[in-house]
Amino acid sequence: MSMPHLRTYACNVALLACASLAASCGNPSQHQTLDPDVGNPLSFLSVSYETQPDGFPPGTVAHSLRVTNPSAQTLDDVSISYDGKYRTPLQSLLVYQGFVKGCTDLGRSSILPGDDLVFPFSHDVSNHQVMTDPAGSPYPRTVAPANITITTSGAEGTWHVR
Repeated sequence: MSMPHLRTYACNVALLACASLAASCGNPSQHQTLDPDVGNPLSFLSVSYETQPDGFPPGTVAHSLRVTNPSAQTLDDVSISYDGKYRTPLQSLLVYQGFVKGCTDLGRSSILPGDDLVFPFSHDVSNHQVMTDPAGSPYPRTVAPANITITTSGAEGTWHVR
């Protein structure tokens, strides 16, 4: 790469970093830990999310769903639903692999022992499009979920915002 092209590339990277920082200023994320329903057979899982204004388009909300399995138990045939209406199989959710690799679907239907899975929902990561209602409409980008249900081959559990 020639020197002028290298400088242009470096400037573009610097501008992108500054724009990202400026977009997040004044928009602190809010961490939400969810409480499992009484009798939830999957209550050993930790389920939480963080929200912040997405900014593109204005009025949208970005959030990241985090599911942590501290147990030695593998959960198979997992699906996740929001607010009892929007659902997707675990394997369809996108995970961010970094700046170079971008996003790919998780590609597996199991939550493994020790997993700490993070699924971003934003204008950059289109998990809103894979979380759909029965008519195929995507999860709205203007809200974050009030409850999250995880269904496995042997159990179902729901968590609610505190």
